[in-house]
Amino acid sequence: MATSGTYSFNPDAVDIIGEAFDLADSELRTGYQLRQAVLKLNLLLTEWANEDVNLWTLTEINQLVTAADATYSLSAQYFDVLSVVLRDSNDNDMPLTRLGEHDWQRLGDKTTEGRPSAYKLTKSAEPGTPQVITLWPVPDDEETYRLIINALRHIQDVGSTANTLDVPRRFIPALIYGLAWKISQSPNLRRDGAPLDPAARQLDMARRAELKSEYEMAFMKAREADRERTSLFILPGVAR
Repeated sequence: MATSGTYSFNPDAVDIIGEAFDLADSELRTGYQLRQAVLKLNLLLTEWANEDVNLWTLTEINQLVTAADATYSLSAQYFDVLSVVLRDSNDNDMPLTRLGEHDWQRLGDKTTEGRPSAYKLTKSAEPGTPQVITLWPVPDDEETYRLIINALRHIQDVGSTANTLDVPRRFIPALIYGLAWKISQSPNLRRDGAPLDPAARQLDMARRAELKSEYEMAFMKAREADRERTSLFILPGVAR
């Protein structure tokens, strides 16, 4: 029998929500349920962004450096920076050191000009406000530099339920089980919201625990598949 020859499986948000309701022993019937499910899906994606580095959100930004300009704003879609490299006109790269607030305050003269060797990242708590990279020393005009920035972006919002989601295919099972677990915790979303008798409550608690376990296992498997497959070498530091 012939196979499909396609690799495009990517259910849209409403299919994911419907499957999650089914796993939670519930049924999607009202607009309120749909709105709450979208909210819970966005919250779940936000939790994933807080977990660790999601490789599919890692983006390389190539930024031209202007002489005497120390500050550079990133698009609001980025929330953190993993590394910054200074590249000269001969394509030679020099990693820049990231400074915390304490180290930044200890710099005596923040207006010194020269080849940048360090940077500070200023994060904003306001939604839609860009993060700002400040270089030190302030770039001089002796050379043309570029910043090669490895930045982490937010996972895109769900938006319309007709949209597909901004996650790799391998994370879809975890996404469905995670949403089902969150739905099972909300009496207004599962079944008709009516109180459960003691026996049914016991079964309901057991199902919630089962969904949580399935979610954690699926998420762990997906995260394991999302790691970089490189060798780790640990070398001792030798004092001379």
